[in-house]
Amino acid sequence: MEYYPLVKIDQYYYCPIITFLVWRITSGFYFDLIKDKKNEENFGSQFGLAFQDYLNEISEKILSGGKTIFISEQEYISGGNKKNSVDIILSQNNAAFFVEAKAKRLQVRSKSQLISKDAIEKDLEILADDIVQVYKTTYDYEKNLYPQFSI
Repeated sequence: MEYYPLVKIDQYYYCPIITFLVWRITSGFYFDLIKDKKNEENFGSQFGLAFQDYLNEISEKILSGGKTIFISEQEYISGGNKKNSVDIILSQNNAAFFVEAKAKRLQVRSKSQLISKDAIEKDLEILADDIVQVYKTTYDYEKNLYPQFSI
């Protein structure tokens, strides 16, 4: 019931334990609504971009007029290839904080399967790829490839 809080009877859906539904919604229920793998990947990408836009908008509003400099994602050239910088750079007093916005999370299945490690290993691989992405782009920053924010 925790993983599937809705029960379908005929054309109606019932939720016997409302708390389970709230937990599922806040833990990524929207990803489970997409069953087709192609649509799921597209949804995840679009959802991630929307999350990035949300963080940009909130950061700009909170930081406007203050001492912190806010720089959003921009393209740069590395090895003749176009790449994207980290999503947000916050800078103040010769220090910088690099933010990569990700809407990914550990799936409920990864958190609840005690016998099989397959689900958690798959989720950890995805998260590890994202961490490597951040390291690569900050390495490009260290090589002074970011036109909007240089060393």
